[in-house]
Amino acid sequence: MLRALLRKQWMELNTWALQNRKTGQNRGKGQIVGLMILYVLLFLMLGGFFFFMASMLCSTLVSLNLGWYYFFIITCMAVLFGVFGSVFSTYSTLYTAKDNELLLSMPIPPSYILFVRLFGVWFWSLLYEALVWVPGLICYWMVMSALNQLTVMAVIGGILQLFLLSFFILMLSCLLGYVVAKISRLLKNRSFVTVFVSLVFFAAYYFFYSRSAQILQQILNSAAVMSAKIKGSALPLYWVGRASEGDWFSLLMVTVIVAVLFLGVCFVLSRSYIKLASSGQQTVRKEYAAKGVKRRSVDGALLYKESRRFFTSPTYMLNCGLSIVFLPILTVLAIVYAPMIYAMADQISAYCSPALLACGVLAMTASMNDVSAPSVSLEGSALWQLQVLPVDPYRILLAKLKWHWLMTLPPTLLLSVCLVFVLPVSELEALMMIVFPSLFVLMIGEIGLVANLKMPNLTWKNEIIPIKQGGSVLLTLFGAWGILIMLAVLCVLAIMFLAVPAVILLAVFSVLIGIVCLLLRSWLKDKGTKIWMSL
Repeated sequence: MLRALLRKQWMELNTWALQNRKTGQNRGKGQIVGLMILYVLLFLMLGGFFFFMASMLCSTLVSLNLGWYYFFIITCMAVLFGVFGSVFSTYSTLYTAKDNELLLSMPIPPSYILFVRLFGVWFWSLLYEALVWVPGLICYWMVMSALNQLTVMAVIGGILQLFLLSFFILMLSCLLGYVVAKISRLLKNRSFVTVFVSLVFFAAYYFFYSRSAQILQQILNSAAVMSAKIKGSALPLYWVGRASEGDWFSLLMVTVIVAVLFLGVCFVLSRSYIKLASSGQQTVRKEYAAKGVKRRSVDGALLYKESRRFFTSPTYMLNCGLSIVFLPILTVLAIVYAPMIYAMADQISAYCSPALLACGVLAMTASMNDVSAPSVSLEGSALWQLQVLPVDPYRILLAKLKWHWLMTLPPTLLLSVCLVFVLPVSELEALMMIVFPSLFVLMIGEIGLVANLKMPNLTWKNEIIPIKQGGSVLLTLFGAWGILIMLAVLCVLAIMFLAVPAVILLAVFSVLIGIVCLLLRSWLKDKGTKIWMSL
């Protein structure tokens, strides 16, 4: 029985590689091998990054006889990375697995089910931890070998510590996964919370990435002071570092501590697992209360539908609406650093027009919004519901365009107006700084909708397929960048050889983009509606 459950759990862990989520069919051997090679290369890249960070610390700390402090830092990094990577798999695997109630209804001991669930979480904990720990351990071995100080006990201690930390991470993941499960059941709008947490994580990642060298230097500068404090007041943390160096007493103490904590968590889970595993499917009885429904026009109802589709999908918001966040941030930065931006623009004005650069930045940032690109594909199997409505198909397509413009145009205009007052530009250049980005936003929305009508995907099983892997999304994003690069090249040639003023170039480009917008709108009204009704 236990062997069969372990095999089932192992197959679930490898479903991402064995099965195509888009079609639901099993992958061929060649596809599996190619996918595995791709992930191995990705893991090697991550491992190389952590090896580089470890190499900046190891030699200095070992030379100061603080090898245990080096391992303490690597342990903290491995625990953080392992918990972050496995806590959400804990939530979905241990607490909200879809077959929990099915397995509990069978004559299977709940302890067996709990064991195989914990095995799945432990596997991911070990994998994420190893991405940090193994490069750090190899770096330490290389430094100690160069000094002829590497011992067999140090090798054994480093390997054993890898597995001990994986069980400690498993314990933390179980506790934090339970907290995530409880919080998620109390939230009414999880989409905004997911987007907010993701944006906070991205911001924290870029912050630490940009300041990684400074942080490492601060760690080295305060190594003596911090190591003395840890050794004096936090002895278990000192044991963690010494165990990795091969000290048998520290290794024994760490093993005892991890074993006691882990067995305690397992005991608590075993006593309450049935309740935890089945609580995710509870239904709440609600009494019907008559409410008034706001009456909307046809166009208003279609636009409201697009807004609901956007705001109820974290994947849609994060992948197709990043400019909604970046444009206001750039606006605030432009206001805060207005004197510095003005001074820089004044210095480069002799070589390049600030208005041209501002329009390029505005268009590039706004092009990160491709809300209309997957909008047709996201209708999926429910497309027929819109097709049978007694509504002009063009109004349906126009609602998708309007939502793209509504999400992109206001923050773009806000930043445009702000830059007009910040940069040293003439009145005509200021006008073009508002007209050109606005027309570019209109064009990108139409390009995305046209591309999606020509390359729809209505058979997806996960919305991430049309959003992140759709051809229309890639074409819209890279097409916008390609257009901007082409315009930049034309600007350079026109200024160098013809001495054309920047305001004339912006006016000509605005007229050309406006013509393209009219042509695309005409195509949507004629051929686009026919394609829509034939999907």
